[in-house]
Amino acid sequence: MDGEINIVETFIVNGIGVILLLRMLLARIGTINRKNPWEHVFTALSIVTLSCCALEALASFVDGKIFPGGVFFNQLLNILCYIGIGAVGFIWSLFVELRNFGSPRRFKITLIALGIPTGLYAISCFLNFWLPIYFTIDESNVYHRAPTFFICYIAAASFYVYSLVLAYLGRKSSLKLKTVSSLLFLWPWLIGIAVQSTIYGVTLGWTMVAVSIVRVYQQNQYLNFFTDSLSLLYNRGYLDEVLSRISKKRTDDIYGIMIDVNAFKSINDNFGHGAGDRAIQAVGSILLSVEDKGITPIRYAGDEFILLVKTDDPTLPQKLVQRINAKTEEFNQTTTEPFKLSFSMGYCYFDPSNMASDDFLKEMDKRMYESKDNFYKQSGMDRRKN
Repeated sequence: MDGEINIVETFIVNGIGVILLLRMLLARIGTINRKNPWEHVFTALSIVTLSCCALEALASFVDGKIFPGGVFFNQLLNILCYIGIGAVGFIWSLFVELRNFGSPRRFKITLIALGIPTGLYAISCFLNFWLPIYFTIDESNVYHRAPTFFICYIAAASFYVYSLVLAYLGRKSSLKLKTVSSLLFLWPWLIGIAVQSTIYGVTLGWTMVAVSIVRVYQQNQYLNFFTDSLSLLYNRGYLDEVLSRISKKRTDDIYGIMIDVNAFKSINDNFGHGAGDRAIQAVGSILLSVEDKGITPIRYAGDEFILLVKTDDPTLPQKLVQRINAKTEEFNQTTTEPFKLSFSMGYCYFDPSNMASDDFLKEMDKRMYESKDNFYKQSGMDRRKN
């Protein structure tokens, strides 16, 4: 009787997790920007968790039942659930990486660095077919934890500690608004694991992960409000929020670089607005590839962009201008697009104790237009037509 009650409870608890995630995934259909890499990572996180909720319920159903291949099937279901514990931690870390930094280069490094131990952990789970590392299945097809089952939780906790470090580094720059809270994800998971690991037979872990994902989804919707859907950079609303905070706190060591695409109108006129959209996307990729601590890339308006830079090195803005030009030249030499890119750029220091944020923007704009005047003089192009 106790076993039957446990099965019913398992189906109800995990069913709640499945329903929560299905409703969320259905709500996201047609609303997500598929160009955002973090949206794909978040979808993977949701699907893996949903699958593990279903697998755990199915494993509970077959546990203790004798049928041909039953022991193998029970082993496989539990192994997949154990792999899921590490996989969710791995995918969550990738999501936090993208939401806090958004750098393709950083993401690739993190993917490799975390992918290797994740792969090794998955192999250790499959070894459980032959070695009782995490659990055993007896001749009656009944699941039993092995004394070392907690290793899987240590593996998962390592990912979550890493995500906390990422979130801290992402907030360390005073130019960053709150991005993704790892604690928002972590607390429900900790509660679920604490209950499941101490009270044998209670399966609360995956449902609490589902609750965590839904909470993060709600926060993610707020963050998407500050993201430009075309360039994948922060938008004007984000800039206004950050400048307001800088002014209130009178934050020191702030520089701004205003960037304008030269002859952008001619790209639209000669190659169509689709090419213009791809040009904006290319600019976003270029600015995201300019690596340095304390940089916040923003699409200001149209074909104008801003890099906010927190640094005590007064030479860094000029170095960033040089890096942007180098990245742009690299794009022009390798692209298959019919257009080439070049920028007019101007930068200045922001002293919030003596300068309003509007004055800061005007000064950047003034210096950028000085650069643009030089571009048109040297190119011989008619500025009014471009």
